Amino acid sequence: MIYIVNFNPGSLVPSSIFTLLHVNFYFTILGDLLLGIGMLRAAVYPRWTGIAVIVLGFVSFTIALMPPANANISATLGGLGELLLAAFYLQCGFLLLS
Repeated sequence: MIYIVNFNPGSLVPSSIFTLLHVNFYFTILGDLLLGIGMLRAAVYPRWTGIAVIVLGFVSFTIALMPPANANISATLGGLGELLLAAFYLQCGFLLLS
């Protein structure tokens, strides 16, 4: 039986946890895009919130494709994107409570 924790792919791949983190990141991007489409179609929130979530999903995707030489720029943009996404979710919560 193969366990993911004990999986050792060899010396070519640094660790399986990095692979899982990349898969998690890409599914998070896909989830942001689908959530934004759902927000637009449901029309419960204002249109700008759904559009903002979709735009941040695309921004996250472009940051993920940046070369490693731009690590400082991509880390800064990634942090700002996460803060903006948290602000949008907070705004959605306030809209639902009002």
